[in-house]
Amino acid sequence: MTLHPLQHAFAPLEGETAWLEGLRHLAERGDFAAIEAQLVEALAALDSDLARQCLDLAASKVRLSGWQAMVEAIEEWEGDAVAGVAIGLLNDPDVAFDKEGQHRPELTYGVYCDGEFAWSQASNADLLAATASGAPEWAGSEEDIELFLAVDGLEWLNTALLRHKHRHFFRDGHPHVAPRGYVEFVLASWFRALRFHQAVAEEQARQPLPGGARVLSGLIDMRPDVAMVHGAAPLARPAGEEAHVETASLLSLPSQLRGAILEEEPDVPNIRQKVARNAPPVAVEEQPQRPGFFARLFRRKAA
Repeated sequence: MTLHPLQHAFAPLEGETAWLEGLRHLAERGDFAAIEAQLVEALAALDSDLARQCLDLAASKVRLSGWQAMVEAIEEWEGDAVAGVAIGLLNDPDVAFDKEGQHRPELTYGVYCDGEFAWSQASNADLLAATASGAPEWAGSEEDIELFLAVDGLEWLNTALLRHKHRHFFRDGHPHVAPRGYVEFVLASWFRALRFHQAVAEEQARQPLPGGARVLSGLIDMRPDVAMVHGAAPLARPAGEEAHVETASLLSLPSQLRGAILEEEPDVPNIRQKVARNAPPVAVEEQPQRPGFFARLFRRKAA
């Protein structure tokens, strides 16, 4: 079988990092089309079952539920105006031990008002810089607004990635090529992230959160560790700065906000909040060397 071009590119860690940073740069520009074009080209060259399944997963097949209820809950909130919502895609830690059936990833959230940190006055870059510090001023100030959010359409891809046999690539001996299976895992992981971010962006564009509240979306203990801010920043940008969707590595948090799998109990919207208070941090797919930015954020909250 002919080697995939990324098997050569990913052989050195620097090569893989450079290629992934290219995708991250596109994400920083909010250029979904360019990300998809690059992933589609690479997946088509793999010619594997998983790659073909990714290519068959149109963006329209991945949808969020609960958005309308979230908008209504924010509108009815009697406290200070909501200025931001963080939405994370994650897997319940127990699915790592379940080898049967399909596993729909969960969504968890945090709702924020102005307080120690003025969300409504901050630019998108300000939000990302504060979160990247690991100790943003809004940490631990989530509002007690009960929501139920879910995502549909990612079940089979999420399950395939949970059970993938090439989730790691150890470069002992400085190999000349990366395993084809590892390239497949990286590409399919990015494709899952793409479809999730697109689903959030679609909902925010279709029905923006009240009062100009913005949305942070990202993956939790999943690859890739990249997140996006959806919604226009309230402050004017400096001259010459591009108006684009900001992103950063925000949402690699562990399990403080995990909660239980809700497929059997969708009528209990606050179960995530209740379970989250006592949930230990468990990494399902990866064990990063250091927690992601949102990991440190929510670890402080749980403490």
